[in-house]
This record gives sequence, structure tokens and C-alpha cells, in this order.
Amino acid sequence: MAVYGVRHKASGKIRLVDAKLRVQALNHVAGDEYAVTIPAAREIAELARQGVIIEDYGAEPEAPVAEEGEG
Repeated sequence: MAVYGVRHKASGKIRLVDAKLRVQALNHVAGDEYAVTIPAAREIAELARQGVIIEDYGAEPEAPVAEEGEG
């Protein structure tokens, strides 16, 4: 195993994670704030109506849009 430093890009905060693979360290940290699900077709349709786009894995991610009152 190796100790990986997983750094939050915006804040610079770093967490140290002992893991076999880099992706395991990233998943460990991201799992604290994100959950992955398979949305129902109706949920996808509603999210699309709200302007959420489907991202392609491996493509450059779009910059996040600031919520009202942020930035």
C-alpha cells in the first residue's frame, strides 16, 4: 500500500489516505461528499429540463456554475 495525498483543488486542503491504488484513495475521499446512483428515466428528464447535462467520462469537465448567492 502507499500513502496518497488527496488535495481539494479549490481550498488546497489535503487528506492522506493509505490505499493500494490512486483511484481507491480518491474514491475514499469523494465518498464523504458524493454518492453514485443510476437515476430513473423521469429523474434524468427532470434534470435535463433544469439544464443538467450528461457528461462523458474522460472528457474535460465543464466549469461548475455558481449557485444563486455564490461568487
